[in-house]
Amino acid sequence: MKQDASGNIPSYIFLGLVTAGFIVLLFSFFFPVFWAAVIAGIFQPVDRYLRRRCNPGLAAALVILVIAAVVILPLGLIGGLLLAESIAILKSLEGGQIQYDKNILAFLGMVEETLLFSKSGISEAFLQDRLS
Repeated sequence: MKQDASGNIPSYIFLGLVTAGFIVLLFSFFFPVFWAAVIAGIFQPVDRYLRRRCNPGLAAALVILVIAAVVILPLGLIGGLLLAESIAILKSLEGGQIQYDKNILAFLGMVEETLLFSKSGISEAFLQDRLS
């Protein structure tokens, strides 16, 4: 017996919803997998060189140590410094030591003459009104 196309519509809707859910579920993995592929591509010559010199297990361990020393350790240090500076800025803002509105206006006063600000209509008076 031949089934008409209208009987498959709920199945197609269900398939579309499951597919959309699967894509949403996997979306958070795309970025880390991308960077893992980039790092693997960058360090593949190091791995090839070490595999010629020693056994594959030792070569893999050495490549992981090289990646940790060259990529992960500096990024961790920079992240830690960034966190410490952010906390220091937050504490100084809470203590009233930094007046951010005056700093922003001073910076914008330096760049007010640029083409971007002249065409957009943003001026120091406009920003003072918005920050007050």
